[in-house]
Amino acid sequence: MTKFFRLKVNVEGLLSAAGGLLCLFSLTAFLGRLWWGFDLTTHFRVQYFTGLLLLATGFALKRKFIVAGVFSGFASLNGAVVIPYCYAGRASVPAVSQTLRVMLVNVHTENRRADLVEHAIRTHDPDLVVLLEVNHEWMSRLSGVLARYPFVRQEIREDNFGIALLSRLPLEKSEIVELGGKR
Repeated sequence: MTKFFRLKVNVEGLLSAAGGLLCLFSLTAFLGRLWWGFDLTTHFRVQYFTGLLLLATGFALKRKFIVAGVFSGFASLNGAVVIPYCYAGRASVPAVSQTLRVMLVNVHTENRRADLVEHAIRTHDPDLVVLLEVNHEWMSRLSGVLARYPFVRQEIREDNFGIALLSRLPLEKSEIVELGGKR
């Protein structure tokens, strides 16, 4: 009986395909403003850089200079985006600086433990609080602790997309921007 399935793995082919995907993701990372799916590829430039550099080195050692050159070019592209953030140096901090304490909490609309959120806000005493997934019930449950924040920008919704920005400091300009269209 002959084997119906025979698996032959060509390691060089798999590495070429992986490098091709890394090159494709490197390109789509520049198109993040066009579609949220492309935007997801912007977060892994260090990994693209490292992977493509390793692949380019491997293919150069195998004397596959065209493939190595393509992978090196895309590695350089990612490196040009990433390296300035690594070696640009630290920004100087003024001798007298003011600290802004910010807290972001996804309360999860269906969560019933408002006491834990209230305790966290009181304990950490932030200057600015951002609450995600808030609805009217959450805002009323937290009304005691939130009274400490006179400047508010909120869009309370009964689904999981409510948001509230609460601040002790005046908000010069604040707006809620809906990304990706209306739900």
